[in-house]
Amino acid sequence: MQKKQKTQKKIAMPDSQPPLTRDRILDAAQTILLRDGGDRLTIASVAKEARISKGGLFYHFASKQELVEGLIERYTREFDLLLESAGDSPGSAIDTYIRSAGRSDGPASRGVIAMLAAVIVDSEALGLLRQKYDHWNERLHADGIPPHIVSTVRYAVDGLWLADTLQLAAPSRSSRDRTIEFLQQMVEPFKAGQNT
Repeated sequence: MQKKQKTQKKIAMPDSQPPLTRDRILDAAQTILLRDGGDRLTIASVAKEARISKGGLFYHFASKQELVEGLIERYTREFDLLLESAGDSPGSAIDTYIRSAGRSDGPASRGVIAMLAAVIVDSEALGLLRQKYDHWNERLHADGIPPHIVSTVRYAVDGLWLADTLQLAAPSRSSRDRTIEFLQQMVEPFKAGQNT
């Protein structure tokens, strides 16, 4: 009598991973980067922080490089959606960029974490992030606001994100509000062609 060989049927998995587990892993990686530094970002430490097995982590990210790419992809996707929602009226994208710095834990702060991870782990990943920033910068400069105003706003907002993420003399709530108000006042005369 021949024994039947058991064949394992492969189950096709959808292209997108379950978002809750994937996001929990990315959140854990972000926590480790901020709390412990880049040298502590390991598959084992992320799995422990996310409270999943290393095998569970490998299901979503096959390597530390893929984990970093996941951080960058999540951040850039969120920020792409934010800028896309701005609309096409003059100054709308720059307004959205300014408002993104309204909270110290806003979506833009993840970008700083992604940048840090990219520098630490993989220079090619940093190249992807640079391409995205170039695209966003082009979008802001196509917003109908003079280039020197756009650059001033971008550098100020980027500085707020960096200060928040790394706790580098992070601004108080009132200081942040005044800074954002100042940036908005700087842009306002150029919206709707008031001051060309």
